[in-house]
Amino acid sequence: MELALTVDETRGIITDVQIASDALDLAALDEARRLLTGASTAAAPQSENPILKDVFSLIFS
Repeated sequence: MELALTVDETRGIITDVQIASDALDLAALDEARRLLTGASTAAAPQSENPILKDVFSLIFS
């Protein structure tokens, strides 16, 4: 998986998300983009999806 985030450092929010992956769960990747875009860099978005939990733990750990 390749993940590219654009962050507005002044406001501390993620403004753009690009994800490239060979994952079969495309809906989870779309949900990750949706949850991350506009999210604060101070706290991870929440999801019960195990794929998203892994993605978020990589970014916010």
